[in-house]
Amino acid sequence: MSPTNPNNLGSPQGHVICFVLDPEFKELAAKAPVPVLIFEAYAAFSQSPAEALCFVIATHDAGQAVVLAQTLRAQAAAGLKPIFLLAPLGEMSERLCDGVVATLAEAWDKAGPMARLLADLDPAGLADPLNSAYRLLGFLYARSDCVLAPSGQWQQERFYSYPLAEAIVENAVDAIADLVQRKLLAPARLVDRMRHCPKCDGAHLNYIDTCPNCAGIDIGQKPFLHCFTCGHVGPEERFFS
Repeated sequence: MSPTNPNNLGSPQGHVICFVLDPEFKELAAKAPVPVLIFEAYAAFSQSPAEALCFVIATHDAGQAVVLAQTLRAQAAAGLKPIFLLAPLGEMSERLCDGVVATLAEAWDKAGPMARLLADLDPAGLADPLNSAYRLLGFLYARSDCVLAPSGQWQQERFYSYPLAEAIVENAVDAIADLVQRKLLAPARLVDRMRHCPKCDGAHLNYIDTCPNCAGIDIGQKPFLHCFTCGHVGPEERFFS
């Protein structure tokens, strides 16, 4: 993939902000054919007026990448911008980022379409600390194929969490449930069923209902009707079809 010429009309604006945390990536960053600013720590970038098109984390240390990605995602506007890795670093870091790229030119090309969609968002809404749900929806708006997938960690009290959403909003599980109830988000696939303790909210003493026929867990409540004329019993919607 050849990089877009940054001087072309309609091309994305800003720089690829590359955090070089491993020295071996310095040469790759310095030779990139797109506008790049190189930083060795987040603190140096936070004091810079540079406009970021996207971020690239250049390290082989998964722990460093996770901390930096969480720090970036917590920012009001910058946190919605694409974040790429230059090396695969495992599930947690890749959930927080927008994928792995081989070069900074590839990051530039992949960031452009997302940047154009992010430009549609209201800056005041993004900056409002009481409207963090808008930031989460804005993040998803710029990534039509993004799914908020849960991550199971037995060390956590609730067992499942949403690392990406938690980096963007507080009380992510409650925020997602509220957006689903308002029909702004839709469930994609059932992963598991959990019962939480009403006192401590813990989920480690878990028991669930399963289908006696197939042992499936995708069980939901539906109203059934009984026809007294023929004796048929079935889901309510079948009586109106």
